[in-house]
Amino acid sequence: MTPKPFLAGIIKNITSDQKERNLELEEMFQIVATTPNLWGYRTENMKNNSTLDRIYEQRKWISRISQTEFIKRVLPDENFPDSNVYSSMKSHKKTKCQISERYDDFEKSPKQITVYLEPGDAYVYTNNSVSCPFAPEFEGKCSATFVALEWREMFRKPVNPYLYKYNHVDAVVGIRNGFWGEDEIFPEQNLPSGTAQIFYQIESPSHTGSARLGQTGAWLASYWRGSDIPVLLYELMEKTGGGQDGVYEQLPNYEEHLGVRKLVAGLISNCYFVKNDRLGYIHQLEKYMRIDLYGRCGNLTCPENCTTFLQQNYKFYLAFENCNCEDYVTEKFFMTAILNGIVPVVMGPSRQSYESFAPPSSFIHVDDFASPKELAQYLEILDKNDTLYQNYFAWRRKPGPGWIISHRSGQDFFCRVCGQLYYADFVPPPPWPTRETRFSDVNPCSHTANINMTNENNM
Repeated sequence: MTPKPFLAGIIKNITSDQKERNLELEEMFQIVATTPNLWGYRTENMKNNSTLDRIYEQRKWISRISQTEFIKRVLPDENFPDSNVYSSMKSHKKTKCQISERYDDFEKSPKQITVYLEPGDAYVYTNNSVSCPFAPEFEGKCSATFVALEWREMFRKPVNPYLYKYNHVDAVVGIRNGFWGEDEIFPEQNLPSGTAQIFYQIESPSHTGSARLGQTGAWLASYWRGSDIPVLLYELMEKTGGGQDGVYEQLPNYEEHLGVRKLVAGLISNCYFVKNDRLGYIHQLEKYMRIDLYGRCGNLTCPENCTTFLQQNYKFYLAFENCNCEDYVTEKFFMTAILNGIVPVVMGPSRQSYESFAPPSSFIHVDDFASPKELAQYLEILDKNDTLYQNYFAWRRKPGPGWIISHRSGQDFFCRVCGQLYYADFVPPPPWPTRETRFSDVNPCSHTANINMTNENNM
């Protein structure tokens, strides 16, 4: 499924106004020609870019087009134009004449986005609005309508797809975290040609394996770098002080309490729905050193303010994810460890993925060690050598305004949805590999538990 052509056909009678508008289109085509393809996984040249790289390119696209007369003509208007122009658009680029027809009909109307919001769930840090801190003048170029609707109810009483067409809806966004049920009970909803379906999912494929992208040609919005619209909830960065930091937490000054803190703690409550056997690794690690494990999977109980307790009492925190999927790095790493001045020992995606989010010397990766025994020996060395231990904080001491964990890449999510809708008018998204393609088919995951248990047990 591809979105409808923005303006299709050939201009027959060229008026002076139309000539002016053709010049505006020419300006848009020049920007398109110098913009890297923004469709992620489905575009070969973007596969090796990080999630942040992808987000920066989308923001750059929005900043550039927001200055054009083509976009400035898009003004909020309650009277939406009548259009029956829909097409399968087999090609992946549009010609100038295809963008020209029906320009008059669309020039005053923002894109229309319908957003389904399940009670208790959230589009994190968006404040349910189209916020464009990097290009405030672009706000208003899309109109988002939020509909509170429990997803099971949506499938029991599905919306007639032609209502989207009748109301000129350009995109339908839905949260796809958690298990959506069996395919036979909850089939994907087919939307009319010209209405993009966008799956928002910040959980890994372990929890969203049923999300079928190929069946409806859905756009993917997730933490993964190959997403059509990447979603990064935590961004470790130096504070700019220029008004573009977004909502953020300042990394506080803290006392390292060298020589008085305990060594290693973990906080895990999901004991069963995991793919990488993180508890098995911890049990192996416990053979060689003490591990204080809190949460439902441990035998210790945290005080009310658990993160402060951990920060004051431990040097290392086991930031073990529940799966090892590319780019799946959660609050365990950012908010529990990094923000609180604890060195994270990580299990999850590759070191390369972590290094795309944080300085290489800010964490310890289990993959760097042949066995839990070797990791335990290394942590004991750091515990006894304050100089080596403090090397993991050297990046924090860099002169400057200080470090923050920003949520701006979650905050401007709907702005980038809007920008991608305008981009699709010129460069429609390529199809997924097959009609059966799911999120779990494209987001690389490696669930080998990071250790050779057989060798470990024989030691």
